[in-house]
Amino acid sequence: MGAGMIVYKVCPRIVRDEAAPMQRTMREVGSAIWRRSASASKHVNTAVWKTYKPVAALWAAFIYLYEDGDTESVEFPCRPSELPAFLALAEAYRELAERTTPPRRNQAVLKPGDSIQLPESVISILPPGTLSIS
Repeated sequence: MGAGMIVYKVCPRIVRDEAAPMQRTMREVGSAIWRRSASASKHVNTAVWKTYKPVAALWAAFIYLYEDGDTESVEFPCRPSELPAFLALAEAYRELAERTTPPRRNQAVLKPGDSIQLPESVISILPPGTLSIS
């Protein structure tokens, strides 16, 4: 979930041109996980981000859908009837993270191939939609 929170939070911060969006997000996620902030961003980078990048977009979609915290009343990651919309949202987060580059960095939040990508045959049957961030 930590890797998903990074994608969920850092992309809007980059779009809004906030200062140090990646570092700030890593610190916040680290503080939430380990309840301390001294070296939390370094631990998040090695223990969470590098390990769980492949599923970060899926977790970002989950966080987006249930950001109110009410996850007890649904099946994980969503109700079966909502799976196509969930997968479309996850794909949108993956694409957003692959085209969003933090300031003073030369690569996007997720490099193409870092994250699980749905096959084109699945993407073609997902419901249309757009991810709007501000």
